[in-house]
Amino acid sequence: MKRTKLLSLVLAFALVLTTALAGAESVFAGTVSDTAGTPATEITAQSANSTEDLNAYVARMTTGSDNVTVIPVKTTKGGTLAIPLSGVEVGKGVTVTLHATSAATSGDKIGYSKYLNSSKVEDTLYAKVKKAGTYYLKFETSSYSAGTPQSVGFGAVLYPAGGTPTKGKVFYGASPDNNGVSYYKVSAPSTGYLTISFPERLTDYSSFNVKLMNSKKNSLFTNFEYLSSSRSYKTTVGVKKGTYYVAVKNTDNAYGIKISFTSVKESSGSSKSKAKSIYKGNTKKGTITVTQSGTSGDWYKFKITKTQYVKFTFKVKSSGGGNSGGLKAEFYQAGKSYAATSVNCYGEDGKTIQLYTPGKGTKLAPGTYYIKVKKYSNGNGYYTLKWNK
Repeated sequence: MKRTKLLSLVLAFALVLTTALAGAESVFAGTVSDTAGTPATEITAQSANSTEDLNAYVARMTTGSDNVTVIPVKTTKGGTLAIPLSGVEVGKGVTVTLHATSAATSGDKIGYSKYLNSSKVEDTLYAKVKKAGTYYLKFETSSYSAGTPQSVGFGAVLYPAGGTPTKGKVFYGASPDNNGVSYYKVSAPSTGYLTISFPERLTDYSSFNVKLMNSKKNSLFTNFEYLSSSRSYKTTVGVKKGTYYVAVKNTDNAYGIKISFTSVKESSGSSKSKAKSIYKGNTKKGTITVTQSGTSGDWYKFKITKTQYVKFTFKVKSSGGGNSGGLKAEFYQAGKSYAATSVNCYGEDGKTIQLYTPGKGTKLAPGTYYIKVKKYSNGNGYYTLKWNK
């Protein structure tokens, strides 16, 4: 499980909050109003992708008539609002909840509550919010025993539901709810492939459903592609130049997504008659894009003048396109309209195939042969094809 930054935010807050509770002048103290439940000064949740130091605040209340503090928290987008909590003073304990309105009643509560006391002084409240707006953080302690003060240090971090990741860097995001989709914008400056991965997760059991969308957010996959530990939380999608969105569905409170683009310059033919030559010891590389038809492909040819062993290694980095597909290499003999043999590869896979003349042993007869690399099912991605020495 990789969750370094996801945890470090909370750990960083714990240190800052300790300072805040010690009486630092620069932090906001949530002033208890004369009327219980009246909001104190509004704060704005900071993005989990911010490079600025994270702010720490203090909510103060006493038991008795002033047992509630409500603090408005503004978000600039939907996603997961993370509230690190720390430092309950000796007393009856504090219950912390997030609400949709300033009334802060049980009827408008969002997500679950957290309870802090002398035996549990640090925790994090997570709540999914569907859209930008102002939400209300409620701190409540016992009302039946007046005079015991309580102070809770807290912060507000937003893991946004989508955004524009920096190329090759981890972007911290979340879904707006358990069934919601987040969209991450990415540009491909040329033909190549996108590598989509989730290097940071909150649990050992995380899974992600992803789709590639075009610039109008229309799906280019047949279904969502399922990524889990068995796929190393990664997929590779072949693309042409353009703007795309990666759609993600996930039930975790937060995650780190990384999207990188790799340009691929290839030398292949678009048809059998335009096939490019490949020579012994030579490696060809290419991309089968997600928008390519299932009948099109990359064509190569090779020629041998004597009976000999012929082996090719076919390796791929591919996406199933929302299905169980991958990439296929088909081998044709000159004058034949059907493939003499073929090999399929999935995900990050590689296979070596020895070509032979049917009925004549393990060697290949002299002649000209053709290779077509294409989609298998709805697959797409990047490949290398090598004629082994």
